[in-house]
Amino acid sequence: MRPAFAALTSDIIVDYCFGASENYIEAPGFNAMVLETTDSLTENMHVTVQFQWLPQLMDRLPDKIVEGMLGEGMAKFNELKRVSVSESRSCVENMLTVIEYTALYQKDQRDNGLGR
Repeated sequence: MRPAFAALTSDIIVDYCFGASENYIEAPGFNAMVLETTDSLTENMHVTVQFQWLPQLMDRLPDKIVEGMLGEGMAKFNELKRVSVSESRSCVENMLTVIEYTALYQKDQRDNGLGR
């Protein structure tokens, strides 16, 4: 039952944050390996609190090495991380474009005496 609820929760969070769905709820076994990987990461959280350099080191290691150390669920976790970073960058770029165009429009309005 736990993998089903974890899959549903993950799908809701990803859909809410990024407007996409991983469809874990429809995956065989509810993609339980991602849940297991998340469990193994959080299970050792006390270690990363004491050794704060460890997560940074793991981020710098090639994904294949980290996946070999933490299991096959880490591959899906890394894929989700790449998609999340990509989506976040795209969102920030779009926001910066809107801000830039808004600033140019407001400047144009002021220069033409239309804005008050």
